[in-house]
Amino acid sequence: MKKLVVLLVVLTMVATLFAGCAGDGGGEKGADADVEKVFRFPEADEPPALDPGKTTDTISFTIGQGIFEGLYRYHNGEYVDGMAEGEPDVSEDGLTWTFHLRDAKWSDGKAVTAHDFEYAWKRALNPETASKYAFIIGDYVKGGNEYNAGEGSADDVGVKALDEKTLEVTLKQPTPYFKSLTTFGTYLPVREDVVEEHGDAFASDPDKMVYNGPFVLARWDHDSELEYHPNPEYWNKEKVNFTKVITPIVRDASTAINMYETGELDMVGLSGEFAEKYMEEGKALEYHDGGTFYLMFNGEKYEPFKNENIRKALTLAIDRDNYIKNVWQIPYVSATNFVNPALMGNEKSFREEYKGDYFKTYDPEAAKEYLAKGLEELGLDSLPKFEFLTDDGEMSTKSTEFIQENWRKNLGVEIDATPVPFQVRLDRSDKMDYDVVLSGWGPDYDDPMTFMDMWVTDGTFNEVKFSNKDYDEKIKAAKASADNAERMKLMAEAEEILMDGMPIAPLYHRVRVYTVADGVTGISRGAFNPDPDWMFGDIEAQ
Repeated sequence: MKKLVVLLVVLTMVATLFAGCAGDGGGEKGADADVEKVFRFPEADEPPALDPGKTTDTISFTIGQGIFEGLYRYHNGEYVDGMAEGEPDVSEDGLTWTFHLRDAKWSDGKAVTAHDFEYAWKRALNPETASKYAFIIGDYVKGGNEYNAGEGSADDVGVKALDEKTLEVTLKQPTPYFKSLTTFGTYLPVREDVVEEHGDAFASDPDKMVYNGPFVLARWDHDSELEYHPNPEYWNKEKVNFTKVITPIVRDASTAINMYETGELDMVGLSGEFAEKYMEEGKALEYHDGGTFYLMFNGEKYEPFKNENIRKALTLAIDRDNYIKNVWQIPYVSATNFVNPALMGNEKSFREEYKGDYFKTYDPEAAKEYLAKGLEELGLDSLPKFEFLTDDGEMSTKSTEFIQENWRKNLGVEIDATPVPFQVRLDRSDKMDYDVVLSGWGPDYDDPMTFMDMWVTDGTFNEVKFSNKDYDEKIKAAKASADNAERMKLMAEAEEILMDGMPIAPLYHRVRVYTVADGVTGISRGAFNPDPDWMFGDIEAQ
């Protein structure tokens, strides 16, 4: 799924929300009552794109769930009604899904229709849109990939508004978890007339979009602060309690903590010494957020990284346990695999069913042997200096310094560290303009496939150009199989192939630690988008 910010300043919160129409919003008075309920928390960076058809990162996807609403919403392991009412009708062969929309309006008073979904999904697939997430629709919807590849037409895509309130979707193969996929950000509706009016500027500012979610974006001071107000046209507005949500962009962990401690923020993420302090005081909360962080080696730009032994040397030279202990000071899980432990397998979690200990968390002697072998194969006496690209936050800097020292101490390898803003790191990764980059991936839905299909040959997010025929065949077979146990087995075998080739070096599976002000309730955190889900939270009147 989504590209993750390596910086750990962001967000936080506690649990409970609503389920469809029947849920409890947590407060006795909604946002239209004459009570000020202002909630403030930091964003780690400027959201790169709020256009659902072009979004690729966690910040933008989470914001999207606040200002737009898809057919369903994800909350605390459940998929609750959104624009759709009740369960979809599914044909006996599992290929035709029919969704029935409720009466709902956009923020300008116009009705939300099935045409808005048909347009949005086909727009994401349109090759002119250049959506990096087109595959999350195209891999499942009939004719989707063909249209996206320029080999078919929009009319051939299996998405059709039968009338204003009925959306029919034809899949290319039975996909029992398709309902969960529709909660993902690329499946959100957009209005054709609004997109055409603003063109490339669509969703770049509050007045260049309309909203069908619980909030509208009232103010966007770019690179500074965003402000949200309740959407008066939202169908479930009685469950919206905040009168205002304000999210300043704070890249520095110390600054965010100071703002929290002086009452300028109601919630903040914790890391390093701050996490340790708040945990000791019993004021910290934690959860597994589904994020896995790893290094990507770009052999297209830095020739030695085409050598498998060089990649393995750099991977095994990093002391993951001490990296977590000394840099993050949070109980992260050292990663000796790629699929995050939060993902469900067949009957238990995927990691319980397939442990995935593919390499040691730290093996400097083996690293030296791999380096010597790789240098011999390349005809080199030493490894030339290379660039290490990372985010520019405080914790990212500490992280880079630790890895840099491990490589210097264990392998005699020198690097040039290049910290850049989040959006720049995303752009450079996309263009493969890096030697090695620290990146992260979070799940789009609760299935290991959200981690595994990104590494197929020519995959949209395969930013190391990894290509393995056996890997591709196993992922293809897993997508086509209706046997869930067989699917999991195929994905475990594919993960072993990935880890044997080592185009990436997994570092850790992330655990979030955060603190939240007294009186804040009804905000959900978890491994799947949106995280945090602040849209239906509550706070004691200020």
